[in-house]
Amino acid sequence: MNDKRGKGDVLGNLAAAYVALEEPTKAIDYSKLALKNSREIGDRYREATALFNMSLAQDRLGKRSEALKLAKEALAIFEQIESPDAETVRQQLAEWQGES
Repeated sequence: MNDKRGKGDVLGNLAAAYVALEEPTKAIDYSKLALKNSREIGDRYREATALFNMSLAQDRLGKRSEALKLAKEALAIFEQIESPDAETVRQQLAEWQGES
């Protein structure tokens, strides 16, 4: 696929689908690919989305500390680019930190 943005969208959508399907290991695999792709093309929004998807999957695997780390990285990027998705990440972080 020569369309890197399209490829990134597909990888990100697959990662999100596997999170929803409760298949966190596959979600992490696709999130890593989406993250690599987004960094290659310099797409900060997709980078943050991949990090957040990976954080959700890590949490489903019981790796809360890794999930928190990844979500905080995603939040920093979303805040830098002034994305409204930052609020979703903030809410998830608050939930996780309230359970810790």
